[in-house]
Amino acid sequence: PGSEVGQLATPHGLWLELVEGKPELLVADRENHRLQRFDLEGKRLGEPIGGLRRPCSAHALNGEIVVADLAGRVTLLDSTGKLLAHLGDNPDESKRAQNGVPREQWRDGEFLSPHSARLAPNGDIYVADWNYLGRVTKLARLRCAAHELSSARAPLDTSRGARAGASASTLAASARYVSKPFPAARRACALRD
Repeated sequence: PGSEVGQLATPHGLWLELVEGKPELLVADRENHRLQRFDLEGKRLGEPIGGLRRPCSAHALNGEIVVADLAGRVTLLDSTGKLLAHLGDNPDESKRAQNGVPREQWRDGEFLSPHSARLAPNGDIYVADWNYLGRVTKLARLRCAAHELSSARAPLDTSRGARAGASASTLAASARYVSKPFPAARRACALRD
């Protein structure tokens, strides 16, 4: 245990994948707020991926990594660890990483305590929120012509719209996902460009 590179503090989630034909273990190093990669002998590979809020799990698919950040958001990265999006970022810090938030205070498009997130082959994201009742949310990737994503996706911001200080490319791409309770209902959270 520790905070140095290669050490872990509350390793919480694991993802095993083949990278250029070799197995790599991606570890959610929760209390160090990062992901780290290791080979199957325990040797650290590359630099840690930081800038996360207590990552619980990670899932890689089609050149992207989705991270369930326990402190109220989901993070989407490219395969190198570059930030693509923070989705469902809860603006109320007192509700982050809390499992006793009353249901009346839950908001579509805002997460409380994401514990697991998975990418679907079509780009949708499924998120399990850790709370006393349990909640699964589907973040459906929009596919209409006005929001079609290019192969070189621009960075995304939260599903509530871009916050102050966001870059122009983040603003342009902020409405590419909609939040739907699972099973998918016809409600969608308010998205703003």
